Amino acid sequence: MDRIQKALDKARNERQALQQQSHPLAGTPHGPRSGLPDGRQVPQDIEQEIDTADAAASGTQSASRSDTEAPSVAQNTSKQAESRTRLMPSAPTQLAENRLVAQDNSSTLADTFRLLRTQVLHRMKEKGSSTLAVCSANSGEGKSLVACNLAISLALNVDRSVLLVDLDLRRPSVGGYFGVEPSYGLGDYLKARRPLADCLLRPGIERLVLLPTLRPLQLSSEILSSPRMKSLAEELRTRYPDRIVIYDMPPLLATDDFLSFAPLIESALLVVEENKTPKPDIRRCLELIPPDKLIGTVLNKSKTGAGGYYYYGYG
Repeated sequence: MDRIQKALDKARNERQALQQQSHPLAGTPHGPRSGLPDGRQVPQDIEQEIDTADAAASGTQSASRSDTEAPSVAQNTSKQAESRTRLMPSAPTQLAENRLVAQDNSSTLADTFRLLRTQVLHRMKEKGSSTLAVCSANSGEGKSLVACNLAISLALNVDRSVLLVDLDLRRPSVGGYFGVEPSYGLGDYLKARRPLADCLLRPGIERLVLLPTLRPLQLSSEILSSPRMKSLAEELRTRYPDRIVIYDMPPLLATDDFLSFAPLIESALLVVEENKTPKPDIRRCLELIPPDKLIGTVLNKSKTGAGGYYYYGYG
């Protein structure tokens, strides 16, 4: 009996060790799961829902990768994972009508966003960050358009995959820009506890995944500071080492939404519209965004920048 018990204990220990080394994935292989910024562990129900979304996206039960594996293995895994995520292709004509041009090689604006992509990647690499908040002082200054085009341009970079999350909960627009009408979005995940896998979609651009918000949500700052949102943000940040998460944020000066979510982002990009955004508003934004997180400002509708955009780097 002692030998049988020892054998059972050994098998149990080996199984636990394997479970610690493998996790179902939505994007790419990753390391051990980390806790929340305040030291608490991610709630079990959040972990289970992320794992469900990962399994739906990857079509696998588990996967693992050591630090010595070639990057191409991770890229292949990511490509296979995204091919399993729900596909809802955007019509090219709709993208053009909505001024999403980063994927259009015939557009001079595509070159503009490639340049912005290079500058943003450089600054994020310097900071070691994988999450980027795109924000503006007020509504109508072009932040969502910049966020969508930048996400497309980043996804076209073969070394990265991108998750674009619509956090402008009171005036969501990401789904509209891509011309998609999914049944479920971020609000359904946060409030109705819909499985995350049901809320993710691919717009037909390789390596790009969307997490849209479908309907305006009230009490947005409370939602963004809720334990469920914090847990989701931490999981998205830590689970995919080769993925950039872009958040289309609410206007900084309209609500306290950005301040509620700021601790969960690593980098921020401020969009300013030339001859529209008041200088006092710009100064106020620079006070609100933590200096160590602000990587630059994009001047929208610039008369001097290529394609109407100009980037000012910080740091």
